[in-house]
Amino acid sequence: MFNILNGANDWTEYIPLMQIMFDQIKDSIFFVNSDGNILLLNQSASKLTGYTKEDLIGKPVGALIFGHPTPDLAGIHPHGEHSSNHPQTISLEQKPSLISELIPKNGQSIPIEISHLHFPQQKGNISIVIARDISERKIA
Repeated sequence: MFNILNGANDWTEYIPLMQIMFDQIKDSIFFVNSDGNILLLNQSASKLTGYTKEDLIGKPVGALIFGHPTPDLAGIHPHGEHSSNHPQTISLEQKPSLISELIPKNGQSIPIEISHLHFPQQKGNISIVIARDISERKIA
């Protein structure tokens, strides 16, 4: 794969292949705009939430992930208070993960570990929320 992309003049021709790889990732991945609305998600996110991709595009990620802050407020909880228990807007170099809960379509809370990466305005001002189901870890 790397040899195919290395030296490619037009990497956009590989977008279908990248989408297939994106959908094969086991962690749930949500691309979120500066308002906290979901722009894109992978197949794992759809499976974990119980919603189709079409159901979630444009919806606030905070409706699914308990305590998810507004992405552009750098760790400020949506209600205004600062909280170190919530994911913070971070640069790509930092990768803290926090324990939270996801509320899927069936309403039964799922414990998750989340990481939150923020791309600054010059990169589109989007965030990536990565959620890993840790239900089995909690049971063990």
